[in-house]
Amino acid sequence: MTPSEAYYEAKKIYKETGKRSPKLENIIKNDAEHAHHYALNIVRDRWIEAEEAIITDVKYAFCYAFSVIKGKLPDRMHEMMISKKIKYGEDWHWVSSYFEFLGNNAKLVRQSANSANGNWVVV
Repeated sequence: MTPSEAYYEAKKIYKETGKRSPKLENIIKNDAEHAHHYALNIVRDRWIEAEEAIITDVKYAFCYAFSVIKGKLPDRMHEMMISKKIKYGEDWHWVSSYFEFLGNNAKLVRQSANSANGNWVVV
């Protein structure tokens, strides 16, 4: 069963019974897109078990922060967004949207010249 099939089956079960399906969650939690949708529509809260998958795709990491957590990502996920911001890659839109969403609470500043890696930090 694909993550997509598992998601739609789990959504159907939840709609009919009001109960989550741990068997289907084990499939869904390994796919960033469907894990985000499941957290948003079924769990309706942070879904810690799926965050390892969600972090692999900055689009869904942003969507997770915006629509599920409604704020700053957990530290590990947040740090991944910072590292992506430095690279200016194809994910730039989603990463910059994340920091724009955080607004004034996430001002990027350069670490001191004494820093070993010179990465950005949030203060």
